[in-house]
Amino acid sequence: MISATPKIKYLDGLRGLAALMVFLNHFLTAFYPVLYWGLATPEKFRSGWGLFISGSFFNLIYNGNFAICLFFILSGYVLSQKFFREKKLTIISAGALKRYPRLFIPVFCSMILAFVLLKFSLLHNQEAAALSGSDWFRSLFSFRPGGKNFLYQAFFGVFFQHQSDYNLALWTMTYEFFGSFLVFAFSAIFLKIRKKSAFYLVLILFFLKTYYLAFALGLLLSDLHARRHNIFQELEKRQYLLWPLLALGIFLGSYPTNIATSGTIYGFFNIFGLSYLVILLHTLGAFLVMLTLLSSTRMQNFFAARPFNFLGKISFSFYLIHLIFICSFSSFLFVWLANYLPYNLNFLVTFAVTVPLLFILANLFYRFVDRPAIDFSRRLAGWLTKKN
Repeated sequence: MISATPKIKYLDGLRGLAALMVFLNHFLTAFYPVLYWGLATPEKFRSGWGLFISGSFFNLIYNGNFAICLFFILSGYVLSQKFFREKKLTIISAGALKRYPRLFIPVFCSMILAFVLLKFSLLHNQEAAALSGSDWFRSLFSFRPGGKNFLYQAFFGVFFQHQSDYNLALWTMTYEFFGSFLVFAFSAIFLKIRKKSAFYLVLILFFLKTYYLAFALGLLLSDLHARRHNIFQELEKRQYLLWPLLALGIFLGSYPTNIATSGTIYGFFNIFGLSYLVILLHTLGAFLVMLTLLSSTRMQNFFAARPFNFLGKISFSFYLIHLIFICSFSSFLFVWLANYLPYNLNFLVTFAVTVPLLFILANLFYRFVDRPAIDFSRRLAGWLTKKN
């Protein structure tokens, strides 16, 4: 039987924070779209403070695309760190064998939940969007569910074709699936190569314009960290360098995703004229945050604290169900409260009720779906590896 990879609590903590950022992104885009779209929001739904925040450093709090890049960097690191430490090819084969069932089972269950809610007209996001002015929110679940299409997406489309009709959060699964195998393949290849710098450079340049860059950089960090490369030794000696690195990473990560940045603190990036600028900056920002975390005992202790550890444990479950919950319960509550409360107070009450309930549901999803999926995929990989 293949032994389980020990959990690194501070990495789970960072993953938990990233999941919370994605939730905030979707909640605010649904109910306060000006914070995400800026001037692209219809004029009657704009606000001065909303326009300011959307183009400032403060949008980091809900910058979902940056959070996704953190997820991908973490995957590149975590999926390879045990292999680089122990240098056993059985770790790669076990990881590859269990990857699909480990992802499929919780993804499938989240899609079943969305299918049932859609089938029985229990999703109220379009009614809520009429109040918030969020065209993005209105566009979700604007179709009739079908059994064949559902099964095709669940078993194939989600993981191979970026299909996410039944849960928009699943658009990342194709990247996660192929990125995982990219990490497995190059981990095995790089094990036999002593001077890897040129190969890593080629890999990074090849994926420069895509989210797979994050997996390549996570792999690089895992390799360097396992070998106690000079960069980590120097950063551990010169801790004062960590603060500017972290600040730069956070600044890059706060680059707005869907607003015009001319006239903002990010306007100078426009001189590069890169169509993939958002992906590149967010990935580089995630890389610097991860590099800082791996080099800072203080940051590790912070993210290993119990609240972050809990959030990290349920992070995948939280990620999978949060948007479905926003489209169903949160939207229903928001529409109902609109009859009694002014808009801003309605927003705050809906948020205050949503968060604890979502934590409870995510914990239940983890206990009864995600955790069993992890155990099943591990046993399956162990059995197949032993059999072969």
